[in-house]
Amino acid sequence: MDDNQKQFIEDMLDLFNQLDEGLMQLEATPHASAPLEQVFRIMHTVKGAANMFGFEHIGDLAHHLETLFDHVREGHMHVTDELISITLNAFDKVRDLLQKKNLDKLMDSREFRGHLDRASLFLKNHEAISHDKSFLNRLSTQTAFVTYLLEITPSIEITSDGNHPLIYIIKDVEALGVSKIRIQAREDKTIDHWKLVLATVSSQEEIESYFLFVEQDCKVIVSTLAPCNLLETPVWASTVEEFLNQRITKEQLDTFCAGIKDQTETFENKENEPSHRNHQQAIIKVKKHKIDDLLNKISELVILKSQLLNVAHQTHNVALNDVAERIEAVVSQLLGVSLDISLIQIETLVTQFKRLVRDLSRSLNKKVNFISKGVDTEMDKDIIEMMTQPLLHIIRNAVDHGIEHPEERKSQGKSEHGTIKLNTFRSNAFINLIISDDGRGIDKDRLVNKAIEQGLISRDTQLNDDEVFNLIFHPGLTTADTISDISGRGVGMDVVKQSITELRGSIKVSSSPGAGTQFYIKLPISRSIIDGLLVKVADTQYIIPINAIERIDRIPSSILNRKKRIQSGVMINEKPLPVLSLRQQYYDEQDTPKTSDIITIKVNDKSKGIAVDHIEGMMEVILKPMGDLYTNQDFISGSAILGDGAVALVLDPERLFMRHTKNVI
Repeated sequence: MDDNQKQFIEDMLDLFNQLDEGLMQLEATPHASAPLEQVFRIMHTVKGAANMFGFEHIGDLAHHLETLFDHVREGHMHVTDELISITLNAFDKVRDLLQKKNLDKLMDSREFRGHLDRASLFLKNHEAISHDKSFLNRLSTQTAFVTYLLEITPSIEITSDGNHPLIYIIKDVEALGVSKIRIQAREDKTIDHWKLVLATVSSQEEIESYFLFVEQDCKVIVSTLAPCNLLETPVWASTVEEFLNQRITKEQLDTFCAGIKDQTETFENKENEPSHRNHQQAIIKVKKHKIDDLLNKISELVILKSQLLNVAHQTHNVALNDVAERIEAVVSQLLGVSLDISLIQIETLVTQFKRLVRDLSRSLNKKVNFISKGVDTEMDKDIIEMMTQPLLHIIRNAVDHGIEHPEERKSQGKSEHGTIKLNTFRSNAFINLIISDDGRGIDKDRLVNKAIEQGLISRDTQLNDDEVFNLIFHPGLTTADTISDISGRGVGMDVVKQSITELRGSIKVSSSPGAGTQFYIKLPISRSIIDGLLVKVADTQYIIPINAIERIDRIPSSILNRKKRIQSGVMINEKPLPVLSLRQQYYDEQDTPKTSDIITIKVNDKSKGIAVDHIEGMMEVILKPMGDLYTNQDFISGSAILGDGAVALVLDPERLFMRHTKNVI
């Protein structure tokens, strides 16, 4: 495989991610032109590039699929679930072969034959539609469709079989387009109100004009639900039906429609963006190792900057001090810019989440919507890569365990469609991710009983809600009755917690029976930069991550003079606290200071203390990897070079306590 083919594979994998995004949006908004054009454009690019670099079979497959979507563009064919599935499955096959870089299979036509046959058969079954002129005419006006909700309340007594003009006016309004209506009657058969959902090309003013001569006999409220035909797509129509049958509220319907509107506007905005914007936001692809090299060089510059500042202060040279301060400002800006280069939007993950929800809900015969917010939030590329599988696991569990089947949801008065939401936002130096669902929630009693059965806790153990929910992170613990290919083995949530902990993050769970489950995840924006508390024990300096610290107290060192390295009887803030003394653990007792500072931290949602000689201050440092000498010292997560050139060891508090758990009394 030559360099050009390697570059082709890299470019194609990026294009396939964009293609997935376009197909997901096209499935959600079948009549929107922007996602359709995006999908068609990408397929055309794939076809041309594949043929250019000698991958004719990929080009042939892209050509067949491009033909299908060309028929959609010309109005000869609908966007259907089957069309989307055929396309996704075909390019999944290509993606898999490209990722494995298996040149022999990429050149073997048999690898693509099944997908080519399915595309050809789909086209053959729909060719007749291209001659249906009425279909073409109807589809050509589709972009002008708007769906309205009419709420009509009579102020006089009217029956549905009466001859009041309002009865006939409503029938005339229904004829303006596609409609669904619900009549709410009283016990005496007089009408309390009508609710009419109308998809039409008529304007709101035109609709309201129909009621001009009966406005004294009724109150009419016309509101816009969506800038498209909600009644033509089965998923949307069923949601409207649930609203009319009072299974969901008006607020829930508005939320659903707002999501559709956002999707439509997003793609329309992308389509209508002026070309000069693309020029302003041009993207240059850079190998990741080059960015890492840049960050390493800048981190060395940061250290030199600190050393220069120390020299300037020590020599009392005013001119040198002035230059050092200006260099400090420039280096700080340079560091910020270089870190921004390594950040990418969380939006890159959303398409994977949508695919997972789509494919899994279909295989489980469930109806699930995925909604995301704040996906333009940026995080370190390394963190996103490390968090992809944990987040996919949480969402997979939500679809499998959390969201109920449509019949069960209807029996509980819920919408047939479950909802999984991802909300992302930045808070100071951290990114917050909230993954929630509106499913059945976690059964606390069942979870506790399973933990007792497996010997994780005793029957007498009293747990608060947080401690109960944290049981799901224990390896091997599951409440599933059956084991499937998807889940049920109790494997996964422990890995989720471990991955988040390794990134110096945290995760919290809350749940309500019948209302759903929420996962609150907090992660640092970057793995390279850490806000820490600089402490000293004997002649060694350590850094403890700020996000783990709860409080700091000072006590007489004599209280810690015991043989046990971790002691549970230390009274801090009028409560006993397990305390690990770094001096007693790793140093001799000579020159022990009269007082020790106790840093209270959270470890597995429990407070523990670390005793140090004294605290030197807070600082932002660049995390450096440790050498082979510290391979087995997993409680040291890295090092940092201070302004005076000294090295400080960065502690991982959770691993530090795990290492010495056996010594707890």
